Amino acid sequence: MYTTNLRRIDDSVMVAVSPAMLDPLDPQVGARIGLSVDSGHLVLDPRPLQPG
Repeated sequence: MYTTNLRRIDDSVMVAVSPAMLDPLDPQVGARIGLSVDSGHLVLDPRPLQPG
């Protein structure tokens, strides 16, 4: 399990994620993700980019 800290940046709270955890998902900087809470867990899942 990877552990990180929440960080305040301006009016947002950010989570830094290790590249080793992201590599299997092959995300790109600027990729859209969905955020939800499921049984007390924060869940992130990929969202396709909107054409435009």
